[in-house]
Amino acid sequence: TGAMHYHLASDNPENVFPSILIIPSVDVDCSGVVITKGILNGDSAATTVAFSRGAGGAVEGQAAETHLLDQWGRPSLLSPARERIHRRLPVSGGSEMVPNSFDEPILSRQNLLDLHQLSEEVRQVMAEVPGVESSGPWDIELGFKEDNIWLFQIRPFVENRRALSSDYLESISPKLDNAAEYLDLMYPLFPSK
Repeated sequence: TGAMHYHLASDNPENVFPSILIIPSVDVDCSGVVITKGILNGDSAATTVAFSRGAGGAVEGQAAETHLLDQWGRPSLLSPARERIHRRLPVSGGSEMVPNSFDEPILSRQNLLDLHQLSEEVRQVMAEVPGVESSGPWDIELGFKEDNIWLFQIRPFVENRRALSSDYLESISPKLDNAAEYLDLMYPLFPSK
């Protein structure tokens, strides 16, 4: 068998440390990601939110509940959640998969307002953090437990520029009418008498 050779990109590899050794687990009611940008429309003042029930929500491939929050925090539902099961983290340890119900949205109106406020705070705070070499947008991983936010991670959001310029992806993307009037779907169209 041949010897394996590794090349380090640092002159001082003894000073390179893992950034995360252990991440404490939280049995959140729902979890997901917040991107401080409208990833479908490119609006840097908007926020994209994707959440699933349980821990490990909105991972790649999950049909997560996804919203676009405009600069004032008004939500537009982009897609409902469609995952049949979600992960719970019992106090006894391990994890278990439990069935989902589809009778209620994952995020409440208050959750969406809290996520909008968080995204605004992250934009302000991260712009002033010494040593941070990004001005955003930010990829925020978090969860809600009993309507309290548990923040897990903030890092720069990295877009695939080649994918964004793909003619095929552009051809299947819906054209958004920026002049469309805002309609809040959280309230009835016709008030009851």
